[in-house]
Amino acid sequence: MEFKITRAPFRGFGAFQLKEGVYFAVSLSAFKECGVNIYDLSDDTKVYSFTFDRDLCYGDVYTVLIKGLSLKGRGYRFFCGDKEMVDRFAKGIAGNEVFGEGVETDKLYGIIPSRPSPSGFAEDRPISIPYEDSVIYLAHVRGLTMADSSVGKYKGTFKGIVSKIPYLQKLGVTSLLLMPVYEFIERKKPKKVPISVPGVTSFRNEEGEDNLNYWGFCRAFPYAIKASFAADFRLHWQPQAGAAQPAQHRGERRQRAAAVPADRRGKGDGHPPDA
Repeated sequence: MEFKITRAPFRGFGAFQLKEGVYFAVSLSAFKECGVNIYDLSDDTKVYSFTFDRDLCYGDVYTVLIKGLSLKGRGYRFFCGDKEMVDRFAKGIAGNEVFGEGVETDKLYGIIPSRPSPSGFAEDRPISIPYEDSVIYLAHVRGLTMADSSVGKYKGTFKGIVSKIPYLQKLGVTSLLLMPVYEFIERKKPKKVPISVPGVTSFRNEEGEDNLNYWGFCRAFPYAIKASFAADFRLHWQPQAGAAQPAQHRGERRQRAAAVPADRRGKGDGHPPDA
């Protein structure tokens, strides 16, 4: 398939799927070879690599339209020199769909969610409850319902919280304030470090790598909704027509996780760590 790369008017950072192709905008070094790599989400194979010409740049911001490209079933990572990076402005992140399991940061990808933005909110208006009459409930999406059998298979998800709204209203709650719902890395897969003992070949986990960040107050992806809080995260990745069946590891892991009810995904009981 042939693609054409052109400079595009700036319309915001990140990636957008347009009718004619994919728009990218990113700030990268002006002194290194930079561009974007495209990956098949079913097996993590790199399918395309596009290098950005300096003519596509305004200052240090590249604004690019790759005509003919589709990101359906695919993820992307920018590169600059020999370093790859995930787009901090990505509208979705693939690779961390199972809460607490641990992720390989080099297997995280920016994506364009395959479902359109929700509609039906045009007539919504602020409820305008005076501050002195407000009862604001601070909640963690996963923690609020993980131990609540009344929400069934929707434990720990946005749908689980929605099902509790009538109950919260009866308690007098007027507003919900949610702790971070953007995509964040709650646990990295620990790196194996050799143990220096004569005559013994063994490894330990690198210190600090296996800690669970339950709350999400950290450097993150503020424009992407956290996939593990969704009742069905498969909206994030829909395969290309005619794509091969997912191979081992990632594609198989995603399919396996998608078949597991939300309340059983992730390690432990889903409760926050002891204070």
